[in-house]
Amino acid sequence: MASKTEDFRIMPINSLRNKISRAWFFFVKSKDQKSFYRISGMRRSGNHAVINWVLKQLPGATCYNNNMGPFHPPEDTIIKKISIRGFFNFNLLVSLEDKWAKDAFLRYDVGKFGGAKHRFNILILRDPYNMFASRWVWKDEFGSLFREDQEHQKMIIEIWKDHARNFLAWQNNPDLEQGEISLPLNYNKWFLDKNYRKEIAVKLQLKFTDAGKEDITNYGHGSSFTGRDLHKNASNLKVLERWKGTIEDPDYRKLFEDKELVDLANSIFDLQQIETEFLKY
Repeated sequence: MASKTEDFRIMPINSLRNKISRAWFFFVKSKDQKSFYRISGMRRSGNHAVINWVLKQLPGATCYNNNMGPFHPPEDTIIKKISIRGFFNFNLLVSLEDKWAKDAFLRYDVGKFGGAKHRFNILILRDPYNMFASRWVWKDEFGSLFREDQEHQKMIIEIWKDHARNFLAWQNNPDLEQGEISLPLNYNKWFLDKNYRKEIAVKLQLKFTDAGKEDITNYGHGSSFTGRDLHKNASNLKVLERWKGTIEDPDYRKLFEDKELVDLANSIFDLQQIETEFLKY
């Protein structure tokens, strides 16, 4: 059984859905001229919102494998999305959650996915004040684990710092290796700035329509605070103000006694308002 650090969910082998999904995966995998997108982010980082947005703007035939374990057969993961918008382009997307960057991008055997004309690595980062607030109130078992298990909590903070260091490195060197584009994606900026989303779309070779931006997907059960109540109106989510709902909790504030965490966050995000409020405690 997979541990909470390697949460890996597999479809029932004999289910009809799994048989169809596996067949579709192998079909798309066989196309050597496809585009391959490897996306890593932490739970509650907005990764499903971004992935849905990417999917809605990809032309052609697409297979999306959700929450993969880096050392497991990709055909056995839960395939969340099969879309067909023509057969002139083929796309294979895989997402990894709460994984160390080296496991997501360096140790992963991309040969498992067949040949590809274009390869993209996307690292999604949300500021820790809001991301940790969303995890703090999350009613999922992972929310309870984050609040109550000190070792797990420490690991999540270390993974966020690992992602932040890689985010900064990618800003200076976007080519992780020849033939791949590595894109650090600032979720806060993505949520607010249409021009930034246009820039991202160009880099990912998407046909920009901004489709999917207002969706709240079923993946991850929507917002920790409001579920899917604002589906089709996601711009009204207070995703950059989640810290306001948890700042009174001293255990939440204690997370930010980690100086490296705070320094890394400030090097990427504009957090002046949040830090001014924290100084009152």
